[in-house]
Amino acid sequence: MRRESTARASHLLAWAGLLAVCAALFALSFQRWGHPVIDLGRDLWVPSQLLEGRVLYRDVVYNYGPVAPYLLAGIVALLGDSLVVFAGVGIASGLLCMGAVYAIGCELADWRAGFVSGLLFCAFSFFAHSTWGCNFVLPYAYAATFSMTFALASFALLLRHLQGRSGAALVGSLVLALLAVATKVEVGVAIVGVIVVAGWVHRLSLRILAGAGAAAALAGVAGFAAFSARAPGDYSLWGDNFGRFAGSGLADPFFLAVAGLDRPGAALITQVVLLMALAGAVFGANAAARLASASERGDAATLAVGVVGAAALLVLVPLAGDARILGASVLVGPVLIAWLLLRDRRDPLLLLALLVLLCAPRVLLQAHPVWYGFTLSIPAIPLAVVGLGARLSPRMQAPRATAAVLVAVALFAAGRHVATSMAHWRAQSALFDTGGGTMHDLPIGRAEAIGAFLDHAKSRRGTVDSLLVLPEGVSLNHWSGLGSPSGRYLFTPPEVPGPEVEADILGELRAEPPDWIVMNSRDLREFGVRRFGADYAPRVGTWIRKHYVRERVFGPHEWKLELWTQREPLPRSR
Repeated sequence: MRRESTARASHLLAWAGLLAVCAALFALSFQRWGHPVIDLGRDLWVPSQLLEGRVLYRDVVYNYGPVAPYLLAGIVALLGDSLVVFAGVGIASGLLCMGAVYAIGCELADWRAGFVSGLLFCAFSFFAHSTWGCNFVLPYAYAATFSMTFALASFALLLRHLQGRSGAALVGSLVLALLAVATKVEVGVAIVGVIVVAGWVHRLSLRILAGAGAAAALAGVAGFAAFSARAPGDYSLWGDNFGRFAGSGLADPFFLAVAGLDRPGAALITQVVLLMALAGAVFGANAAARLASASERGDAATLAVGVVGAAALLVLVPLAGDARILGASVLVGPVLIAWLLLRDRRDPLLLLALLVLLCAPRVLLQAHPVWYGFTLSIPAIPLAVVGLGARLSPRMQAPRATAAVLVAVALFAAGRHVATSMAHWRAQSALFDTGGGTMHDLPIGRAEAIGAFLDHAKSRRGTVDSLLVLPEGVSLNHWSGLGSPSGRYLFTPPEVPGPEVEADILGELRAEPPDWIVMNSRDLREFGVRRFGADYAPRVGTWIRKHYVRERVFGPHEWKLELWTQREPLPRSR
C-alpha cells in the first residue's frame, strides 16, 4: 500500500514539474508560433472549405490523410474559427503526446525515465522554434503532430498490453494505429510495422489482429469510394493529392537536405562524433568516480588521473548535449535490434528501436528537432533515456556518477534548445492582427505588409469576392474572407512539376478568374528557383501579366505583397 502511494506521489510530482515547464514555455513563446504564410494557412483554410460543403481530395487538394482536416473542421464548427482555437487544439495534442512519451518511459523503466522523456519533448518539440512551424501549437501540419500523437499513444498501449496482457489495451493500440495511418501515412506505417513485429515476437491475438486488418481494409475501400473523383472537374485522389510529388525532381534538393543526404559524409561524421562524446562522458564519469574513491588512499597519481577525467567531462558533456545526438539513433538502432534479437527478442526496447528506425527515413541522418525531426525524432527521446539511463547506468561500476552525467547531458540539451528557441521568440518583434487573433513575426516587413493588405481587403469588402495568392499564402484567403478560384493552395515548384499541372491551373484561372492575385516574397531558393511565373510555370505567369496589372505593393521593407487586379473584367465560365 505504501509503495502504491509513493508511486502515485512520484507520478503527481513528475507531472506537476512537466506542466510547470509547459506553462513557462507557453508564456515565453506566446503568439510566436507558426508561420503567417508558409504551411499553416493550409490547416486554417481547408477546414473552412469542408464546412462550406467542399469535399476533401475531390474539391480540395490535400496530400495527407483525412483525419486532421475533418477533425479540425468539427472543432471549428463547435468552438469557432480563430487562432486561439487552433492553438488550443495544438496544445491539447501536445499534452496528449507528452503523456504518451511519459507513459512509454514509465512502461519501459520508471517515472524518472518518463519525466526526463517528457521534459525533452517539451524542450525539443512542444513549444520549440528550431524553424518555422516546428512546434505542436501551430505546426506546419496538424497531420504531422496528430499522427505522431496517435502513434505514440498506440505504442504506449501496446506496451501496457505486453505487460499485463490486457485485450482492451491491444484493441485501443490498434484503433490508434489505424488513426495514425489515416492521418499521415508514413507515421501510421511505422507503428503498424511495429505492431506486426510485436504480433510475431509476442504472439498477439490473431483474432484481434485479423479483425483490425479487416476493419482497415473496409475503411480504405469506403474512403476511396467517398473521396474519388465523380465529375470531370474533380481532382484525382492519387494524381492531384497523394501522388503529386511523384516524378518531380524539384523537391529533391530540399528533402535531401532535410534528411542530411545532401552531405551524407559530414552528417554521418557529426553523429559519430556526438555519439563518441556521449560515450566518453559516460565512461569518463564512471572512471572518475572510481578514481575519486581510490584517492582516499592517498594515491597522488590516481587522483591526478581522476582530475583529468573530471576536466574532460566539462568538455564532453556540453558536446554530447547537442540535440543532434538523437540522430545517433539511426546508428545505434540496428545494432540494438540485432543484439536484442539474439539476446532477448521479447524485450520491448526492441520494438521502440524499430519504431525509431521506421520513423527516421525522412530525417535519416538528421533525426533531431530541426525541420520534420520535431515530430519524427520524438520516439528517439525515450529510446535514449531508457537505453542509457535505465539500462546502461546500473551496469556501470559507478552507476550514480554515470546517471548524474546522463542527467546533465539531458538537461544541457534541453536548456540549449530552449535558449535557441528564446532567441527566435525575442526576434519576433513585429505583429499584426489577423481578425481572429494576433501573430508575431520577424521585423522584415512581412507583418506590416500582411496587416496593410488585410486592412485594404476589409475596406473593399463587398466589391471583391476572390483572391489567389502565389506561390503560397492561402492564410490570406482565410483571414480576408476572400474565396479562391482553385482547390489548390500551394503553387511552389513541387506542386507544379510540369506542363500538365500548369495546364490544369490555367484552366481553373480561365474558368474562374480571381478578382485579385497577390504575389508575395516567399523565398523559393530551397527549390532552386526564385520566382513563380518566370523560373517555373511560365505560361501561368504570361497569362497573369496579359490580363492583370500590378495595382499596389504592400510592405515598405524587403518582404512585400504585390496586388494585381484585372485590366478589364474577365468572363467566367462557371
